[in-house]
Formats: sequence, C-alpha cells, structure tokens
Amino acid sequence: MDFTSESSATVLLPEAEGPHPLDSELVGITKTFPWQWKDRSISLNEDLPPEVETVFLLADSSVDPADQIEATKSFLDLRDLTLGRILTLVHCGLAEAKPELIPWYQGCIHFSDVVLLNRRENVSQKWIREFQDGFRQEYFPCFFELVKKGCVANTMHVLDPTPRRISLFFEEDGGDESFVDEDAESLDLPAEDPYLARYPSGLRCKPLPDAPSILGSNTNTPST
Repeated sequence: MDFTSESSATVLLPEAEGPHPLDSELVGITKTFPWQWKDRSISLNEDLPPEVETVFLLADSSVDPADQIEATKSFLDLRDLTLGRILTLVHCGLAEAKPELIPWYQGCIHFSDVVLLNRRENVSQKWIREFQDGFRQEYFPCFFELVKKGCVANTMHVLDPTPRRISLFFEEDGGDESFVDEDAESLDLPAEDPYLARYPSGLRCKPLPDAPSILGSNTNTPST
C-alpha cells in the first residue's frame, strides 16, 4: 500500500463539520466523499471507487470519540480495509486554555499511533513538555510530532502503518489485556478496552468529556 499516493487516496470528510478553507485544496489533489453519523455508524451515500487503495477518514468532533472508534472498526471490516494509523491533532492553545479538555485528548491518544501538536503559538514550552511527559510516563508507545506552518518534518514517518497505539482494540483478538477491571472480574465479564467498556446499564465505564459543550458552539473544535 502506498500510503501517500495521491492517485489512490480518498479523503472522507464528516458532513456535520460543514465547509473548511482546506476543502477546496483537497478537491484539487484527491477525491473526497462526505460521510454521515447514522445509527451509531459511519455512513456513505455512495460506495468507494474500486481503484481506491488508501482512505483517510476524518473524525467528527461533535461525536463521542469512543463511539467513532467502535464504528470505525465496523466500517473497516465491512469494506475489507486494513487500518493504517490513527492520528490525533492537538490544538495546544485550546488544551492549555481549557484543562477540562485534557481527559478528552487522553481518550483520543489512547487509540492513536501519532499525536500531532498544532497551534502552539503563545503556548509555553513547559506546557508542551509536560503534556507529552504525561503520556511518556505511562509508557504510551505513540510518538509526538510538531506541526510547523501546517506541515510535519517527516510525512513518511507519520504515515508509516506500523502500529504505535496502546489500545489493542483493532488487533485480531479485539481485547486490551493491559486493562483489567476488578468489577468485571467479579462478574466473570471479559476485560475490555477501558474507554469502550460499558456497565450493564449501557453507560461507559470511563466516559469522555463532551468537548463541544466545553468549547461552546462558537469555538473551534479541539482538533482544528
């Protein structure tokens, strides 16, 4: 698979996000398709062209990341696609200004192979270092990359499909042996990914904050 081939790549854009200034640039270099969040799944209005080799799926910032992770696995299986990498784009300015967003980012990074640190203007180096150290101290295998003027230093390194995520949800066994819930053990329930596990009531055991509510409707999303 040529992960950076313009001729074989397609970008799936969340319809709910609305237009973005970069959309017109994407149209000029690759094919784009809108996707919708329907019945807790990723829905396309039309099938992907058979010649497509690489698909970039942009998440919907208004939908819970854990729900989208589950839906992404189903989306891949249904279309016989292989997961390459999951990237989280961190708006450092917002994360510093809104500490209550940190748990949201922690959940996203739990599933990520690469973390792109963007919008670092007026953000102290101390904050950026401490943000990264928080994950390194927990032995997260993902790597962090600085975004400068909208670009990364080594695109091939970022897009190399070698897994670097701590979650094993997308592995064949579908489990995460690093997480063991004592309550689940007492009920003879299988261990699940901590961000995907649910109580018998259906509620998440480790829910993520509602980022849109934290930011307000007129504020840029965390991934901008």
